[in-house]
Amino acid sequence: MKLLTSGEEIRKSFEKGFNKYNEFYCAVAWAGNDEKLIKLLKKNKNKIKKVIIGTYFSRTSPVFIKEFEDYKGIKYIKDTKNLFHPKIYIFKKNKNCMLIIGSANLTSAAFEKNKEVVLLLESKTEKNKEIFEKAFKYIISFWSSASTFSDSELEEYKKMYNKCLKLKKTYFKNFKKINIKKNKKFDIPIIDLLWKDFCKLVFNEKLNGEYVFKKRFEVISVIQKLFLRIKHFNKMSTEQRLAVAGLPTNNNIDYGWFGSMRGNGKFWKQIKINNIKISRALDYIPQKGAVNEEHYKKFIKLFIKSIPNSINPIAIATRLLAMKRPDYFVCVNKKNIKKLGKYFKVTQNITFDRYWEEIVERIQDSKWWNEKNIKSKSEKELYKFRAAFLDSLFYKYK
Repeated sequence: MKLLTSGEEIRKSFEKGFNKYNEFYCAVAWAGNDEKLIKLLKKNKNKIKKVIIGTYFSRTSPVFIKEFEDYKGIKYIKDTKNLFHPKIYIFKKNKNCMLIIGSANLTSAAFEKNKEVVLLLESKTEKNKEIFEKAFKYIISFWSSASTFSDSELEEYKKMYNKCLKLKKTYFKNFKKINIKKNKKFDIPIIDLLWKDFCKLVFNEKLNGEYVFKKRFEVISVIQKLFLRIKHFNKMSTEQRLAVAGLPTNNNIDYGWFGSMRGNGKFWKQIKINNIKISRALDYIPQKGAVNEEHYKKFIKLFIKSIPNSINPIAIATRLLAMKRPDYFVCVNKKNIKKLGKYFKVTQNITFDRYWEEIVERIQDSKWWNEKNIKSKSEKELYKFRAAFLDSLFYKYK
């Protein structure tokens, strides 16, 4: 018998379970889109016998459901009248068993940063045998009432997931009492913004009576070409690194658009000395293809180490992210956070832990971000860098 109190211990116990046993059963409240967990489950797909997952509060990720849509051994409790809240896992091989029971869901938070308490039993004593049998019957009892998702059901579920779970957690306790369509707390302006309106706001941005789209577009175009030509940030010249970082250069282009870092001396110094950690952090963000939360977490983990005790680190980090992948990230700084906060329904104190869920995921859920009918040349140019251009909507000039 062991008491597990860290995500690392829980993850290692799962890996051990799949290595040592040949059958896996579980009943769990929620499953997330943790890349490592999904990979582990897929690697051991033949061992998955009966897995039952809850969907209450729409907390189970649609990504997880989609990844395992063809797995007959995984079903979901769709009934939300009563909260389905167990966290119990069994690994079996003949008469031998390993039981994991406690507070951990199948989520990256539980397997990494949450404060969880989990009991692990792996014993052949007569007393434990009774516990194993009772736990096994408990899991099996839910199988007949669980079901899979059809394509149409998954689409509807995804809408609810996007509408509800990207909101502040303070709203969850009132979920049953709220009519989502009528309650304004669940209306996030950025999500319902149409592409045509987004374009209008971006193209009509002015400074001193002058349209600025071309200036902004030039900055991102130049920097994107840099990243395509030079794979690693530390291989760029000092002038090129300064440009990416939003610091003054000897070039005629004003790279201060999308978050000027001119006043941050500590950051300026690290760019000039070519701190290798900044480059390695950026390497975690792919230049092409989808960017997921795991990429972001790896970037942040190393980035924080690269510039300790820096002023406004979220602004620095999101500036670099927006330049590397302007289709996913927007620079958050003191000049745009007030209006951005209103559109995203978030507080002005954005942290690294909240940025992905409250900013990036809401960007990806937005109508304008998912627009497919792109017509004009200028719209096509904008679409490639659309997330970074949110700064045009929210930036407050002096």
